Amino acid sequence: MIELLLMGGKMGASIKSMQRGNATVNAGTLNIPLSTPVNASKSVVLLNRAVVNNGTDSLAGISGLTSSALSLSISAGANTVDWTVVELAGVKAVHKGTVTMTTNISSPVNVAGIDMSKSFVLLNYGADTVVTGTSDIQVLATYFDYSDNTIKRKWNGGTLVVYYQIIEFI
Repeated sequence: MIELLLMGGKMGASIKSMQRGNATVNAGTLNIPLSTPVNASKSVVLLNRAVVNNGTDSLAGISGLTSSALSLSISAGANTVDWTVVELAGVKAVHKGTVTMTTNISSPVNVAGIDMSKSFVLLNYGADTVVTGTSDIQVLATYFDYSDNTIKRKWNGGTLVVYYQIIEFI
């Protein structure tokens, strides 16, 4: 087992299982079967993407994770995606959700019942609009603001679907 070292000390978590692969996601949703079932409530998804045809593609995003499959979606074009599903042991839970940002630069995340002092946030996004220039890249510049539990971005144009994963430790 691999132990995770985070925030300067041992958090008591380890990797129970890890599965990875790559796929090309075309317009719509792609369901990728997992070779071994995972506990989705204790698993995180990591993506690396490459835009296939710059100027005609949007970005593939995470649309779901079950014990047996990972779902990725894209609104237009195609993306080549390297994906990793990491099932963690020794964590309280991995809380997942989505926020759709249209004209807003800040969207709140419901963290009721989550001890944020023992948590960190991973963000992943899928752009509904085609990524063609600097303003589109600003749409993608997102971060989680721990001071008010919101997802923020620099620019308020275009539609951005942000998939968040809050990893809460025991």
